[in-house]
Amino acid sequence: MWQWLHLLQTPERIQDLIYIIAFAYAEMRVDDYLSLIQECHAFYHNHPHFFLQHYETPKDYFNHSGCYAEEIENGFYVTQEMRDLLWQIHHAGIDIYVISSSDYYDVLGAATNPAFAFPPIKEFFTMKQEVRDGILCPKHIPLPYWSRKQGKADTVNQILRPRYNEPPLLVVGDSEGDDEMMSQCEAKVVLQINRGNGGLHALKEKALAQKQEGTIYLLQGVDRSHHCFRPDQKSIPVGGKNAIF
Repeated sequence: MWQWLHLLQTPERIQDLIYIIAFAYAEMRVDDYLSLIQECHAFYHNHPHFFLQHYETPKDYFNHSGCYAEEIENGFYVTQEMRDLLWQIHHAGIDIYVISSSDYYDVLGAATNPAFAFPPIKEFFTMKQEVRDGILCPKHIPLPYWSRKQGKADTVNQILRPRYNEPPLLVVGDSEGDDEMMSQCEAKVVLQINRGNGGLHALKEKALAQKQEGTIYLLQGVDRSHHCFRPDQKSIPVGGKNAIF
C-alpha cells in the first residue's frame, strides 16, 4: 500500500491520488472530520508502535536520497523542541507557513489541536477538498503549485518570496519530498530532520561538511523510539540503540 501510494505521487498520477483522498472522506462534515483527526492523534500518542510499518523505496523510483529501506511510523507526534522553536519564531514576529502534500484538514487538525499547542500558522499550502454547507465534497481545489517536491520550492519562490521581497529565514524538512525546497530557496538556514535511514543525500552531506554557500545547513538528530531530538546529528531508529546517519 505504501509503495503504491508513493508511486502515485508523481505529476502523471497526482490526479489519481487526489481522487482517492477526496473520495474517501466525501459527505463527511468538516467538524466531524477534524474531531476524527484529533482522536487519531490521541490514539497514536498512546499506541506509537501500533503504526510501525516497513517501507522500501521502489527500485525504479529515482530521488535525491537514492533507494533505501526503513521502519516508518505512520502517525504524527510533536517534540517539545519543535514547540519551543516555533513559539520563539512566532514571538520574534516571523510568519510561519506550512507546505505539505497532506490533506488540508489533516494538517489543520494537527495545527489546531490544543494538545500540541502550536503557535498560529500564517497560511497552509496543502491539498484541499471543496466544502459545501460544511460538508466535504469529492473534488479537489487546485493549487498554483503542487505542494510536494518541486512544487514546494515553487510555492516559496513564486508566492511567498515576492510577499517579503527576500528569501525565507528558515526552511525545515524531513524527507526527500522537501529536497527541492531546502536546496532552491536560498534560505538563511536550512534545518534537516535526520530520519536515521542509514543513507546520506547531497543536503545531508552539506550539513555534515558545513558547506554553507550562503546558506547554513543543519542536521538535527532524532531518537525515534522516544520521540525526542538528540543533541547530535545522528539519529536512533525505532527500536534501535546505536545512533546512525
